[in-house]
Amino acid sequence: MKTLISLFTLLYISFSSTSFDKCIIELTKEDLRADKIELQCNSFNDNKKFSIRGFSIKFPNHQAVIIEGSQLDLKTRSYIDDLKVGEMVSIFDIKSAYDGDQLITMNDIPSFYIKIIEKENAAVIN
Repeated sequence: MKTLISLFTLLYISFSSTSFDKCIIELTKEDLRADKIELQCNSFNDNKKFSIRGFSIKFPNHQAVIIEGSQLDLKTRSYIDDLKVGEMVSIFDIKSAYDGDQLITMNDIPSFYIKIIEKENAAVIN
């Protein structure tokens, strides 16, 4: 039993100190459908927005999809409809990105997690 508790404690410390230090962005479904994927993170690129040009994206209950360019394809856009508030979408294996005209290489770009939030200023109906 002590071994099991030690193992869980070690796993918790490992995940809390590394895996979840990634950039988490809160977006509405409409923001995620934007014509161009732009990201911004406090701990990366001096918190400046940058455009990505090739990446993998993973939606809950779907396999990861490789995207060439900066826009989601029709298949991944259809996955957005299934998202619920609070669910997370992962963007990883970012091939390249641009901060204005400056190229940011793949080795410098962390994974991003997009948390789906409610539409701002939306009317709440009870």
